[in-house]
Amino acid sequence: MQDLIVTQGLTKIYTMGDNKIHALADVSITIRAGEFAAFVGPSGSGKSTLMNLLGCLDTPTSGTYHLGGRNIGKARGNELAHIRNRRIGFVFQGFNLLPSATALENAELPGVYNGMGMRARRRKALDILERLGLADRIHHRPYQLSGGQQQRVAIARALMTDPDIIMADEPTGNLDSATGHEILELLRSLNESGRTILLITHNQDIASYAERILNLIDGRIVSDTGEGSAAS
Repeated sequence: MQDLIVTQGLTKIYTMGDNKIHALADVSITIRAGEFAAFVGPSGSGKSTLMNLLGCLDTPTSGTYHLGGRNIGKARGNELAHIRNRRIGFVFQGFNLLPSATALENAELPGVYNGMGMRARRRKALDILERLGLADRIHHRPYQLSGGQQQRVAIARALMTDPDIIMADEPTGNLDSATGHEILELLRSLNESGRTILLITHNQDIASYAERILNLIDGRIVSDTGEGSAAS
């Protein structure tokens, strides 16, 4: 498999008054295209900071990050937003759906931002929602959907731009165990179809759905089940 994500010495330091908080310390990893990897750790371990950096939502204090061979550290502003919108799909614990929009309208949003024509984006959103088992819910608003259905809409939205990577941050945190299992199986099926999945969780049982588990403590990767990968 081709290397998709490569970091060397990735470090993030936040300054709070006179204090410096080392949220991430010298992380070097390689994620190959098509992997299903879980980043696991307690609150404050650095896993969300790492996901923000890999998702181009933040920039590192030092170190390098290459995505698909491109040096992301040299990208700024609109360029970062373009990379993020085209190459990465996000799924969050809180679903982050627009409450006044239907399932179809929520799924379509990335197509709106990327300038996709109305007919093309509607056709694509309908196709994705149908494949995710939501064909009979396209005109429902979030309050009319179960938690699992809302998360499926969020996954449909993440798939709209055909991203290289799906980044799922505690995607089952607001779901009961049975529904959470369904969402994790859905992520696994997306991975089996060739999608790279990065999962953030504090729960080792949830992480076990992934093929590779990276454990973080105090901003460092302390274990990595991936063969031949560098860990700090």
